[in-house]
Amino acid sequence: MGSSDNTKRCTILTQYFPPDMGGASTRCYNVAKGLTLSGWDVMVITTVPHYPSGETPRRYRLRPWTTESMEGIRLLRLSSTLVFVS
Repeated sequence: MGSSDNTKRCTILTQYFPPDMGGASTRCYNVAKGLTLSGWDVMVITTVPHYPSGETPRRYRLRPWTTESMEGIRLLRLSSTLVFVS
């Protein structure tokens, strides 16, 4: 994406995002999906999934971060140890 690219961009920072369950996760997903469907380039920065079980899925363990895509939404998932250690 060069400097002449007119794509609108949005970054959403949230503690919870699917597959985590709950109101915050659902609302952030709906905002991100709506913006994506409207032509925005959306990046969500969040933690690795862990709610409600409290357990981190195996594929996220021992990694400081992972990147993935969900329905056109770019995700950057940070390890909770990175989030809470300064």
